[in-house]
Amino acid sequence: MAAEPTTERLVTTTVRKSPLRMPVTIGVAIAALVVMVAVAFTVGQYPVSFGELLRLLWARIAGDVGATATIAGTVIFDVRGPRVLAALLVGGALA
Repeated sequence: MAAEPTTERLVTTTVRKSPLRMPVTIGVAIAALVVMVAVAFTVGQYPVSFGELLRLLWARIAGDVGATATIAGTVIFDVRGPRVLAALLVGGALA
């Protein structure tokens, strides 16, 4: 027996996407990236507090060489900084 043709039509529905969906998604992704970078700078064998990280970054921006010539400054700028920057570049290249 042959199948009889049906007269039913396939009903499709369209879902309207919010115009703010993409900017909100990008904003959340950037915020998550900033938090993960801050955590990567502060967590390790030599722990550095978030306040100390901000103080060291501000001293580096302001050009205060004496403030960044500490053990924490060496850890942040000579060890973790290049590692975090390399991770960001490699992650961006793989995306």
